[in-house]
Amino acid sequence: MNTFKQICQELGVPLAEDKSFGPTYKLVFLGLEIDTVSQMVRVLEVKSAELSTLLQEMLRKKRVTLLQLQSLLGKLNFFTIAIVPGRVFVRRMHDATPGVRKPHHFVRVNQEMKQDMGLWLTFLEEFNGRVYFSEVVWSQIVHKYHGVHGTIFFHL
Repeated sequence: MNTFKQICQELGVPLAEDKSFGPTYKLVFLGLEIDTVSQMVRVLEVKSAELSTLLQEMLRKKRVTLLQLQSLLGKLNFFTIAIVPGRVFVRRMHDATPGVRKPHHFVRVNQEMKQDMGLWLTFLEEFNGRVYFSEVVWSQIVHKYHGVHGTIFFHL
């Protein structure tokens, strides 16, 4: 890491010391804990609770503003970083947004969207927050960021 910092200094690339660290085996990044020893990603409990609350609110509504739906989609997309198969259950909500131009315009929450939201809620009730790296993803991570002794260097 010292070599990297020195090169950046010589090139005039500014680094935020409070955001630079490594080597490390565990890192919390954007609400995800990445653990290279266990080869897993953990979604922080606070993120799961926020999503559950938002889904429960949305399920009670017949229509929501585009802004509200986009907020939900942002949280769901965050989860699909770790839970890749979840992307399938976000698609119908995305499909409801084209043609709605202004953030305050309303989108009807149809039955299919409610089914997907209900599925996410059921999943979150049982989800322990842990997702293991797939072999393909793990090999890509190791190839890009692997340091000595199996550690990973990060600069955020």
